Amino acid sequence: MINNKSSPSEAIYEYDKNLHIIPGSMLNEKLNPFKLREKVQKLKQYYDFIIIDSSPNLNNEMLATMLASDELIVVTSPDYPTLSCTMHAVKIAKERKTPITGLVLNKVRGKRYELKLSDIEDATTVPILAVLDDEDAVLESLANTQPVVERHPRSGVSIGIKKLAAALVNKQYKDPRLLNNLKSLFFKDAKKQDVNLDLLREGRLY
Repeated sequence: MINNKSSPSEAIYEYDKNLHIIPGSMLNEKLNPFKLREKVQKLKQYYDFIIIDSSPNLNNEMLATMLASDELIVVTSPDYPTLSCTMHAVKIAKERKTPITGLVLNKVRGKRYELKLSDIEDATTVPILAVLDDEDAVLESLANTQPVVERHPRSGVSIGIKKLAAALVNKQYKDPRLLNNLKSLFFKDAKKQDVNLDLLREGRLY
C-alpha cells in the first residue's frame, strides 16, 4: 500500500465487522516517511480508530508512524535494554511534538530484578497506563493464531487490555473476576496504572 503497488481497499483484510487489518512491514525499505500519513488520512473517514503497530527502533518505520499518528502509546518492558530504546523513542516523539498518551508495560514477571514502575515513569516522564503480565495465555493464543482477549478473555493480560481500551474511549471497564473484586474490597490501595487510567478517562492525566 505504501509503495503504491496496491490501494488501501485492496490491502485491507476483514477480521470481523469491527476490526480490519492491513498487514505489512516497512523495515529495510526505502520510503518517504510522509507517505504513511497520506494513506492514513484517506482512511480516517471510514474508521473510528486506526492503530499503527511499529517497532520502537529509530528507523523510517518509527518516523513514519510518528508523522502519521495523532497520539502514541509506547509499549516497553521492565528491563534496561528495552527501556533504553523506549526512552529514545519518547525523546524523538517529543522533539517532533507527537503527543504520548502513556506507556504499556509488557511481559512483566513480578521479579525483584525488574525495574520498578516508578523508576520507568521517572526515566521516561510518561505515565504507565497498563501492566501486562508475561502469561502462558499469550503464547498459547499466538500458537493458535487467535487474540488472547478472545481465547482467554478472563486472563490478567486480557483484562488489562480491556481496561486500557475502555479508558481510551472514555469508558469504564469492570473486572468480571470475582476474586479480584473481593480483593479490591479489602485492599483499598489502587494500582498506579489504574489511577492513571482514571485520570486519562477524566481528561486529567496531564
